[in-house]
Amino acid sequence: MNMEWNAHRAIGSVPVRRSMVAVAAGWWLASAAMVFGGEVPFEIVGRNDYSNFVVNWDDSQAVFMALIRTPEDYVAVFHPAPVVGNRKPFGPAPELFDEQMILLVSRVVTAPADGEKVLTVEGLAADEGTLTLRYRFTPPAERATFSVKEVLQLRIPRRELSVVRILENEKPVGELRLAEGVWSIPPVPGR
Repeated sequence: MNMEWNAHRAIGSVPVRRSMVAVAAGWWLASAAMVFGGEVPFEIVGRNDYSNFVVNWDDSQAVFMALIRTPEDYVAVFHPAPVVGNRKPFGPAPELFDEQMILLVSRVVTAPADGEKVLTVEGLAADEGTLTLRYRFTPPAERATFSVKEVLQLRIPRRELSVVRILENEKPVGELRLAEGVWSIPPVPGR
């Protein structure tokens, strides 16, 4: 009892045994969701994490989407943006793709005001071999004199998938049929 009380004081308001159980339960639930379905854990890649930009795509397609599973896929989708004095990497380390993938959605929009959220995640869920991304697109409030590529990138745990469904504002905008070799829409030039 005294040991638990000391650990309780050292860590905060939750005794160590309860903390470890909560962490283990959280890990198991996240793993079960990946196997059995449900919400999928993700990490948003920041717009300033890397010094690069998304490849241009056919203007007839408003949304560019891709599931990047290899370093070669990443290089096909992102081009380096070297800037004098910038020491950021052009992309993630190749080892990232041993355990993770990157789900990407991009749109060309008039430049948003600082801090204005244009693309935001509403949900990411898996059901057997299908992954479904639901996101909100909010066009910039004011017109700017130039446009930019807004990018939403999610790092997700690596898993076998057949289909990735993408819904914008609850409406389907594309379906990546990985089993048929369709990993980007529109197709990346030269791949």
